[in-house]
Amino acid sequence: MATRPAPIEEFLELARTCSVFDVRTPAEHERGRLPGSINLPLFTNAERAEIGTLYAHEGRQAALKRGLELTGPRLREYIERAEASAHDGAALVHCWRGGMRSGAMAWLLSFYGLDVITLSGGYKSFRKYILGEVFQRSRRFIVVAGRTGAGKTEVLHELRRCGERVVDLEALAHHRGSSFGQIGLPPPPTQEQFENELGLLLQRLDYPEAGARTGSNQRIWIEDESKKIGCRVLPAAVHAAFFDSPIFYIDRPLSERAARLTIDYGVHSRAELRDAIVRIRKRLGGLDAARALDALEAGDLESACTIVLTYYDRTYEYGLSRRSPQRIRRFPAGSEDPARIAAQLIEHADREGSQLWTQSQPNIV
Repeated sequence: MATRPAPIEEFLELARTCSVFDVRTPAEHERGRLPGSINLPLFTNAERAEIGTLYAHEGRQAALKRGLELTGPRLREYIERAEASAHDGAALVHCWRGGMRSGAMAWLLSFYGLDVITLSGGYKSFRKYILGEVFQRSRRFIVVAGRTGAGKTEVLHELRRCGERVVDLEALAHHRGSSFGQIGLPPPPTQEQFENELGLLLQRLDYPEAGARTGSNQRIWIEDESKKIGCRVLPAAVHAAFFDSPIFYIDRPLSERAARLTIDYGVHSRAELRDAIVRIRKRLGGLDAARALDALEAGDLESACTIVLTYYDRTYEYGLSRRSPQRIRRFPAGSEDPARIAAQLIEHADREGSQLWTQSQPNIV
């Protein structure tokens, strides 16, 4: 069957429906990969290091012979693993630079009978495309803002259910952005993988259908975040883009937010919550930290949440004060459910249209 190289944008379009096989080592794949790709390593981590050393000291032919010696017994395994995941007899293959590893795997799979497409320039070209092009594009973000506990994430989910284009940064970072943000979530991705996940999501929002670029005209809803989400850092260009975007501020009272957080975090262990309070003891202040810990120990989680929220409210309002007040639209929420708030945001965004990005006066609703 056929094998051919494809440039990055074609490769990513094909990856919507075809399996992508990353033939780099498990360590390379773990550090950063095309989202959704399957690791089909030609070499183990140790074998890759051995062959690299051999290449440097004895040359290409010695390294090639050793590579054949190592991979020969595994040829059937490669084929069977690829065949099990390939759709309609097609497979996408890449390595680091689009060189010998992807070329060898592509030859094997095509010889067996699969249609194989390799990525020109390999994973390196994907990283260059994400960092150098996708993150630099101009987009129309609408920032969903609000103090801790306002329910911003739930509103984003409702916006997505309504067919809106949404970027959930906390879901990508596996972190909610506070000292409590890692509780109950899986380990965060590497910084490189966080960038890959965000970049591919933005790319697919820009190109929702084959060949249809819409990113410069259609709005994207994104939650207000600082540059760091837990231990992950937002790409500078993306953060700068939504820092100057219109802000839809969900304004819930303190008591409502404390009650919501009590429900959200009440299912987690007291030890995890205690550790989170201790981590911000200095910033919270010794007296307030002690009061919060005492309330937690007494089982009064709502009081503990209220005390901690006073610190996070001050921090959030300081960050908001650095934004242009002309960009902020406030939406009093009370105890309204996220679906109702999402409907209000959409209605307001539809009413203002493109003026959202050009108006110099705030529109308070």
